Order: sequence, then structure tokens, then C-alpha cells
Amino acid sequence: MKSLRRGVLAAVATPVDDQGRANLSTFSTLVDFVLERGVDGIVVGGATGEYASFSQQQRSSLLVEGTRRAGDGFIVIAGIGAQTLLQTLALADAAADAGCKAVLLPMPYFFHYQQDDLMEYAQVVSRSTKLPCLLYHLPSFTNGMTLDSIVQLIDLGTLVGLKDSSGDSKNLPALVQARTGKSFDLFVGDDSQALAALKAGWDGVISGIACFLPELLVKIAETFRAGDVAEAERLQGDLDRVIEEVVKIPIPWAVRLGLEARGIDPGPLALPLSSRRAGQVAAYRKWSRQWIADRDWVKPL
Repeated sequence: MKSLRRGVLAAVATPVDDQGRANLSTFSTLVDFVLERGVDGIVVGGATGEYASFSQQQRSSLLVEGTRRAGDGFIVIAGIGAQTLLQTLALADAAADAGCKAVLLPMPYFFHYQQDDLMEYAQVVSRSTKLPCLLYHLPSFTNGMTLDSIVQLIDLGTLVGLKDSSGDSKNLPALVQARTGKSFDLFVGDDSQALAALKAGWDGVISGIACFLPELLVKIAETFRAGDVAEAERLQGDLDRVIEEVVKIPIPWAVRLGLEARGIDPGPLALPLSSRRAGQVAAYRKWSRQWIADRDWVKPL
């Protein structure tokens, strides 16, 4: 596989219809939207895509549509998170059939497992898939892995990379050191660490906020790599301001409402709104529309 390094990938949401089913037409619009704004590729079926809410058939259809829209010029990575080995491998096969470049493997959620269980799972999946496999460290929502376990998996050599969404700053230098001399791609998944990871020598960013603000993540990476660290830091400050608002409501909701502010209708939210939540959602809608309108770098839909 061509190295994924030095990339900004958008972790895309899954638009839905009024019945909560994946809306492939709007999904196509979303894929075009992020790719036209400079990202190097997309991740389909990750946490931003709310993968636990969709059937394997729907997820397979999204992979087919995502690779079709992206074509050969962009990277498409398939999230293959599931609750059993057989379900995970079925999704990995679907990703290969769809033409994805790699798969992204989060640990199982809901039930708690020990580190040796998770390491065996990661090893079996990465050895069994037709595509290169990246580990997805997502401890806020799935079984978490220790730094020692991740380093051991890097040393074993069957994985090709990592997306770390833990937000643990200690991982930034430690994992750069752990992959020394190895072909192993490091992507940060916590947007608050985007610039810090690049400074530490990480290869790229897989960003949920890039789903609705792709221009901002692309500008951070481009200005940093051009040597304009001061501008990159200013842009990271803009991103941090967005994060302050995003985390006030469930993050998938914030991403969906951000898309709405960009002119893409992602469909209804997954849950009904209490009066308190309705007020928060209204405030976020108002803030996001104004914040986006004030940025001259935003490319209209």
C-alpha cells in the first residue's frame, strides 16, 4: 500500500433519512464536499459515522458509494468496528470488495475485555484481512488499550498504523519512538491535538471536525509543513474554539449540525431532545452558522 503518511483525512458522518436509514444520496454530496476542500481522503464507518447505529448491509453500501465518489485519487479507509470477530472480518471483506485502501479497527464496545483479549483480537484481524489494518484507539467509547499493549502490537508488525483518539498527550512522543525504524503510520484522532501531533512527528490527522470544517484542518497541516508555525498555532486556536462549542452537546450531533450550517442536511438526530438539550442545540446552531459566516476561507457549497 502507498503510505498514508502526511495526510488529513475527514472522518465522515452518515446522513440518514426520516426513518434513520443511511441516505446514500446525501452521503455522496458529503463525500464530494470534503474532498473538494482539500482533504487527502475519508474514513467511512468510524465513530463520527456512528457505526454502531447501522447494519452491516448499510455499512457495506456506504463503503461502495464512498469509494465510487472518491475515485482513484483519494484514500478511503473503512471502519470495521463490530462486536464479534466474524462480523469484523465480514466488514473487512466488504471494504476490500469496495476498493478501500485500508481498514480501521476499533476494539469491541459494551462488554469489557482484558488486554490480552484485545491484543489477540487485533492480531487475528490484522492477519486475516485482505487490506492493511490500522488500530483505532478509542477508549472513550470502546475497550481501551494501554500504551504498553499498543507498543507491543507495533513491534509484532502486522498492523500498518494507528489512529489515536485517546487525547493522551503522553502518547505523542512515546509512539513516535516506538515506531522508529518501522513503516507504521501515526494519525491523531483528537482534534485538540492536531498541531501538537504534527510537531511531535506524527504523520497526519483523521478528524471528525474535518467532516464539516475540512478547510480548517487542511490549513493547519499545510501551514505547519510550510514552516509557518505561528499561523498554524493561530489556526489551532480557531479549532480549539470550535471544540469548546462542539463538546457542549454529543459530538455526533455537533458534527451533524455543523454540516447543516454548511448547507448539507444530514437528517434527524438519533434521540429526541429534552427542553434543556433543545436550548443547547439552538445555541449551537446559531453559533456555528455565525462562526462559519465570519471565516473568509470557507468555501460555499
